[in-house]
Amino acid sequence: MSPPLPFSLPSFASFLVTTPPPQIATAVGMTPTELIWIVNAYALVLAATLLTGGRLADIWSSKWVFIIGFFALGTFSLGLGFVKNKVGLLLLRALSAAG
Repeated sequence: MSPPLPFSLPSFASFLVTTPPPQIATAVGMTPTELIWIVNAYALVLAATLLTGGRLADIWSSKWVFIIGFFALGTFSLGLGFVKNKVGLLLLRALSAAG
């Protein structure tokens, strides 16, 4: 039995960037040290906003927090496909984790 969608989204989003690092590095022009920050930015922001998202779900409805987070994740992940520089890549990666 597979896990529900909300539980599998962070794992899937993390998998998308940990799989093709060499292609990302050549396309954007990143060093291996900078490339590590793509993966770490997602984990760091996700851990930092996890409790905040839970508190917002307590204040508002958890349904609305999920919908807003899902929309933010999708929007910022779509933006990742069009970014051309390393600063934008890191920024959008961190913002997608906040969603």
